[in-house]
Amino acid sequence: MAFPALLQAQFIRMLDEKKIFRTSGWNNYMDTVRNPGALVIEISSEEQLKTVLQELKKLNDSRNPENKITVRVSAGWSDENVSKCCLFPWSKVQESQYNEGYSFSQVVGGRKTSESPGTDIIIRFAKKFHKMKVLGSLANPQVTNPNTPIHQLPSSLVEVSAGVQVAELAEFLRKNNLSLTTVSMISWVTAVGLAGTGGHGTGRDEPAFSGLIESFKLCDMDGTIREIDRQHPDFESLCGAHSGLLGVVLSIKLRAVSAFNLRETIDVFYSAKEMKGELDAVLRDNEYISIMGIPSYSCEEQKGLSVPKWQIRKWNHTEEKPTQHAPAPYAPDVRSFNQELEVVLGASTMDFLLDSGLQHLLPYFMVLSAAMVIGTRGTTPIVDYENHITHPQVAFPREMRDVSYLIPVNDLEAGEKLELILKKMERLLNSGAKKNGEIPITYAIYVRYMQGTNGGLSTSSTHSNDQRILAIDVVTHPEAPGIGHFEQDFLTFLKDNDLAPRNHLGKNFPIGVERYDQFLDSDALDEYRSALVRWHETPGAHDGPQRLSTSPFLTPYLESMLSPSVSLIQTKSDDRIIKPNFKLRPHKNHTEVQRRDFLTKLHEEISKRELTSEEGKAAKQVFLQKCSVALEKINESLNRLQPVS
Repeated sequence: MAFPALLQAQFIRMLDEKKIFRTSGWNNYMDTVRNPGALVIEISSEEQLKTVLQELKKLNDSRNPENKITVRVSAGWSDENVSKCCLFPWSKVQESQYNEGYSFSQVVGGRKTSESPGTDIIIRFAKKFHKMKVLGSLANPQVTNPNTPIHQLPSSLVEVSAGVQVAELAEFLRKNNLSLTTVSMISWVTAVGLAGTGGHGTGRDEPAFSGLIESFKLCDMDGTIREIDRQHPDFESLCGAHSGLLGVVLSIKLRAVSAFNLRETIDVFYSAKEMKGELDAVLRDNEYISIMGIPSYSCEEQKGLSVPKWQIRKWNHTEEKPTQHAPAPYAPDVRSFNQELEVVLGASTMDFLLDSGLQHLLPYFMVLSAAMVIGTRGTTPIVDYENHITHPQVAFPREMRDVSYLIPVNDLEAGEKLELILKKMERLLNSGAKKNGEIPITYAIYVRYMQGTNGGLSTSSTHSNDQRILAIDVVTHPEAPGIGHFEQDFLTFLKDNDLAPRNHLGKNFPIGVERYDQFLDSDALDEYRSALVRWHETPGAHDGPQRLSTSPFLTPYLESMLSPSVSLIQTKSDDRIIKPNFKLRPHKNHTEVQRRDFLTKLHEEISKRELTSEEGKAAKQVFLQKCSVALEKINESLNRLQPVS
């Protein structure tokens, strides 16, 4: 580690003297990025942060850039005064469970190889630091489409500090009669972190989240508080997505509009083939859309089940009053089916269903999940608050692999392209299951549609006003069999059809993608590097490159990601795919006794679930039957192993 023990002890003494809370070890929510040796510092005030960075600079001034002590910022805090609710068993721990960092990539942890231990210092913000404030009306706001009713609403400026989660912000805005026009549908990410990685929501005329930002307030590597706004010549380049390389962002000022309601209508489909000719109108005629697909690997055709697997939510501005009076969806409810099951069963549901002895049950579980999740909502139109409508996802499994494909398309061709993509995804999944027993996607496919944001490292940039972004998320268990093959085949398909995907900076990258220049334009990367150098320059000194090299925020991981690729190979379909050198993490099987205990509990819990639709009842019956057969075989196996008395 670059932080020698003697210096670290000296640094810790300073923290203790200044009463700055610290602890050791960090990992993200999914536990896919681990840094047990990191010094984690929890900041309660701007003065504390300035002290930390100024002391760090003193240490780094006497060291070579390659041995500098590195620092990054993560979401999360250690405060215990979180509210509890008791709607479902898992909700008792929901607040603390989701109080963690959500980046799937090494953008925080900083580990690039087994030899590189990761970021030395990780900064988080204590709950007492979290603040939100309405600053007043905003004249002449940035508007992407003045003809839409939402963009005709009066605008206000809202200041949001680091650490504030999207759910907390959404509630605050509604209480102040305000809404955002686009926002992440993951309620537990922070607003500041979302902007840094180019995160997005949905909306055909809406930017990525960073496109709502009017200014940033941050503390740079010298411990100096600075602000950058739209008047700054490099604002677009530095703020479209910055990956935390400007410094520690303290707060952002966002554009909000007067609170509005949305009318939600639902379409459901049994397969992507059924959508033929439908998606063009879906994308063209609705202000916001969210599509979810739960793959079934054709098991329902084989066994006579018929359950809708695709749900299209269409949201449009309305003056109507809400037709329901339910809590915000980030309060737990039946939609958190998988999450609740995991807590009730005392183990990860997917972890057991990926066991080689139980894997044959997984397609039937996917059909049941589709019946539960899609069937529970139904298709009855509703009207509700914007922040209730745009946060349909309630809970998230801890073991996840989430890859985003952000694809620029011509608006007039978007429906046709999306239909082509979804059909191909279904063919790849069903073919892999039939030929090789592969089940690459264990959760769902999600689709959004937006205008996007240009500048910097933004992955939602477009080249003309006629383009939009199809954002497709593939969410699965990290040990799902066949996920590597699926990702490579899907990338090849996109390239063969002249579709150039980008990947979300804060999520997993597809197998074989190891550098930003594999999915970001070289001109955009060059401009970002140049703007970053200018940001670090001492006025009149022209020392930007040298100072950037000493920045503690520029970790070896980020230096590598920003560097030109050197190990590219030419392939028939794509000249920017690195030859994959990977081994999928093998899934650890369980004992027969563990399988028996799990299946017994699972059968008991599923038996309690009430499904109202005939399709749902049939899916439940088939799954329970399959569980019973598997249990019977396990018990027979265990009985054979019993010693004869």
